[in-house]
Amino acid sequence: ISLQSFRNHHLRFEEKRCEGTSIKTWIVLDESSMVSAKDVILEYICPALGVIVANIMFSAPYKSVKKAVAQGFLGDLNPTPWAFMLGNTCGWVAYSFLLNNYWIFFGNCPGFLLSVWLNLCAAKLQCQDYRVKEMRRSFVTYLEKQDADQSSRKLEISNNGETINEQNQNGADKNAVTDWASLALQVTTQSKPAPAPHEKVVISIVILWVIILSTVSLGKDLFSQTTKEFIVGIVVNINLCFFYGGPLSTIATVLKTRNTTSIHIWTMTTNTANGAFWTAYGIAVQDYFISIPNGIGVLLGLVQGALVFLFPRQVTDSKADNTKVPPEQSAIEEEI
Repeated sequence: ISLQSFRNHHLRFEEKRCEGTSIKTWIVLDESSMVSAKDVILEYICPALGVIVANIMFSAPYKSVKKAVAQGFLGDLNPTPWAFMLGNTCGWVAYSFLLNNYWIFFGNCPGFLLSVWLNLCAAKLQCQDYRVKEMRRSFVTYLEKQDADQSSRKLEISNNGETINEQNQNGADKNAVTDWASLALQVTTQSKPAPAPHEKVVISIVILWVIILSTVSLGKDLFSQTTKEFIVGIVVNINLCFFYGGPLSTIATVLKTRNTTSIHIWTMTTNTANGAFWTAYGIAVQDYFISIPNGIGVLLGLVQGALVFLFPRQVTDSKADNTKVPPEQSAIEEEI
């Protein structure tokens, strides 16, 4: 064995016995075949932790949405990030198929399934919110009309100095019954279409990914494997930019109000940890589609963490929970 072999290779000494004779040999091991602790940490431990933290991050809205569904009221929940979460996880699942990468798949597939449920709940709650508000508005309008009619009748009594005759009273009662019937018909039939802004966002993202994945899958002879990975990687990173729009808007709000109550500590922590693990893994496997966007996510998380330390969390009355009484209901109670 030459001196160069000693420098460039790891050597292992083995002793074997053959027919009573001891045979001593040097086994030359190439450095490329050795797995270092660094490789184990970056290529196995980091992505494994990334899978766990990613699924914790995706499941963060679960309790709030479940509570909102039970109450039938969306409240202050913002469903727009869930639509981009659907596109983001869908893109990463497709990217995992192209790379045959189990870490990316299991880090995003549960989030994809959960995002479908979140968006279905959001669409249902938005429609229900609209119907409830319309019913309350109609009820308040009816009460205001009844109050105005009573005021006009009282004014007529005071001007004439006599009571309303029985015929006018019967006519007023009949009009009240008609108004109640009209109100009940309007509420129960729901003939007026409800706006569906969230559904439009979700279907737009779904159409985009159907076009992208159909083009990549059906165009086998048009695109090489590298080109397919590049196309899906670019689109999923663009989608990820919108997904990170939430932290950007939150940072802008904090800088404007000098109040960090809009920063959800648990979400910020999981997002930052998730980004850190996947950034390390992306650097280890030299996949910049993984390392760059997650590195940006880590940077945004650190900025939010710094803001939490710099500015106090001032809880205001407007930060009530989802059980707060809507304005329309307050108006009804005031009328009653």
